[in-house]
Parts: sequence; C-alpha cells; structure tokens
Amino acid sequence: MTDKAAVKTAFFEFAANLYDKVIEEQGGERTKLDDTNCVGKLENVFLSPLSIYLASMMCMAGADGETLQEMHHTLRIPSHMSAEDAHMLIGPVFLEYFETPKEIEISLANRLFLLKNAKINEKFSQTLCKQYRAATDVISSLGNVEAQRKHMNRWVAENTQNKIVDLIPPGGVSANTVLAIINALYFRGSWEHAFNKEATKQETFHCLDGSTKKVRMMYSEATYPMAELPEYEAQAIKLPFRGTNWSMLIILPNDVKGLPRLLSHLRQPGKLSAVLAMDFDEAKCELHMPRFKLAGNHPMNVKKLLEACGMRMVFTSSADLSKMCSTHKLFISDALHKAVLEVDEEGATAAAATGMMIAVMCYQPSPVIRVDHPFFVALICDSNVPVFVGHVLKPEES
Repeated sequence: MTDKAAVKTAFFEFAANLYDKVIEEQGGERTKLDDTNCVGKLENVFLSPLSIYLASMMCMAGADGETLQEMHHTLRIPSHMSAEDAHMLIGPVFLEYFETPKEIEISLANRLFLLKNAKINEKFSQTLCKQYRAATDVISSLGNVEAQRKHMNRWVAENTQNKIVDLIPPGGVSANTVLAIINALYFRGSWEHAFNKEATKQETFHCLDGSTKKVRMMYSEATYPMAELPEYEAQAIKLPFRGTNWSMLIILPNDVKGLPRLLSHLRQPGKLSAVLAMDFDEAKCELHMPRFKLAGNHPMNVKKLLEACGMRMVFTSSADLSKMCSTHKLFISDALHKAVLEVDEEGATAAAATGMMIAVMCYQPSPVIRVDHPFFVALICDSNVPVFVGHVLKPEES
C-alpha cells in the first residue's frame, strides 16, 4: 500500500469510527441498536468526517509527547508514519478534492485565529499554512471575546455561503481562549439527471415510530449506478453530480423500519468502506426521492465524540501542545461542528464547519426506488471518499 493510499485508509477508518460513536450516542450499544426501544432515540444526523479530521490534524501539528501519540492513534495514522510525513500527505491528498471544477461550487477553507498576544511557534504556523492552506488571522485587537466570536462566525458564514451561521454560540469564547482553529467546507452541485419540478408532488413518508409525514416527493427516470446489498437488507443508489466525480449515495433499507438494522451493519469496522468500494451497475430506474434539508439547530459536540474515539488527553490540563505555543500551556477546551445538506430538483448543497477552541490550560429492468422511509445518505468524492455522512429519520422541507 502506498503512503497516499495509507492516509486515505486512515481517514476511512476514522470516519467509520466517528459515525459509529454518533450512532452509539443515539441508539445505545451496538448489540442493542435493533431493539424497538432505540427507535425513539434516533434522529436526523448530518456531519462531515473530513472537516472534523482536518481540524484535528491541524491541532495535532501542535502536539507532542503522549498527547501526540494519542491523537496519532485516534486519527488512525499508520504507526510507521511520522506526524510530519502525515501532514505532508494528508493536507494535499484531501485538498485536491476541492480544486474547483467549473460545473460546481466547492471550497475548503482553514484558518488559525489568534485571540491573544501569544507566541505561536513558527514551525506550527508554517505547517498549517503550507500543508492545509490555513492563514493566520490575528484578532487580539478586537477588544472583547464577543467581538472575536462574531468575527470568527462571520468568516465561517462567508466561506459556507451563509449556510453555517453561529458555529460558535454565545459564551463559546472565553477570556482564556488563546487561539481557534476553524475549518469551513462548502459544496453545491447540480444533478447529472435533474428532477422534473412539474413531477414533484405531495406523498407520504413513513417514519420509524409508525407515524407518517407529507413530503414533496421528486421523480426522475434515468440511468443510475445501483447495487443490491442483501447482507444489509438494503439497496443503494448513487446520484452523480454533473461534470465532477462527486455523487450522493442513498442506502435504503428494504423494510420501512429497517434503518436501525442497517446502521448496526454500517457501524461495524470496514463495512461502510466496503459498501463505498463496491462495484455499482448502471441501470435504468424510476427514482422517487423527497426534497429535504438536514441541519441541526445547535453545533454538534465533537469534543465528546472525539473523546469516545480515544482522543482524550488533548482536552485536559495534561495536554501537551508545546509545539503550538511556547508562551502558554494550552489545551483544547471545545470542539464544535455544524453541517447542512439541502436536496432539491436541481441538485444538492452541503456545508460544514469545525472549530477547535484552544484555551489556557443486483440489476432488474427499470426498478422503482421509492425513498419513502428512513435512509442513510452520504456525499462522496472520487467514488469512495465519504466527505459527508448522515441518516434521515424525518425529512425537513428543503
């Protein structure tokens, strides 16, 4: 395996582990996810593992000692690969997915915000600038933490076309916050096969709890990459975006109430990657899919998820971030993440932002796929890179 393939595998493993922790937080232990008691705990989820991964990698550039070892392990970087080599590979490998094709709008922006007059180590800032294209923004002169918070939120909003607002909530910046590493990601693509707006009509979506919801169901008859997943009791379809190697993956359980069982499969080590690596056969299909929007009202607590993944020390007073700053003893006080997905007849829009607040201390002719019950969704690049993942319990209007 080449080093480039190794870092992609590292990200795949991290993404699967992170999504597993999201599911665990909602549905309990892996063995209990099929229980009917878990149905009421599941809710709509959408996140960008890549955004969280890159923000964590940028933080790791300032870590040393046991903190570095723990982050190195949690981010699934091969044991033979040094942190320096990982930074040289990971940034460029993933940033190339965001080189802008004319047919889509896409951007990935990283920034280091310096809130106090601290001495940031030159090698750390150079790594962020060179490998992750993260500029440094000194905002210590803004006067107060609320002005600094609004400045950072404004940067996120500008870099996500105003899809992510208020990433950092009131009180999210304290007098002890020395710096913040923020990552913002935006995607807007048009379907290769657009849905006919005149064919969109009100239809019923069946929820896990037995209730129903009226949704605006879109319709398209076209040729799509498809796969039968008998092991998962589901079927998968990819909706390509025009002029690019990005697509949206839908995995639809065969059973109306089959999402918990599907998630119990996808969260097992290697299973999500295996689905992404499968050969999909082109087949003509009648696709019925709801317009929907996935967006949380509040930022996701990524700190809790990363701790569950094994990255704990960097959030405590024992953190060693001495490669980041030589004048203050730092630790990560908070890690926040927001992601949005909007799907309509013309295409899909997705955005995500992650902030690390660092403080002192099978083919059948013309099958019909009716997405009228809970399903898994992902935005993938280069056929198998899960830039965004999530699941839909109740579609909200796009």
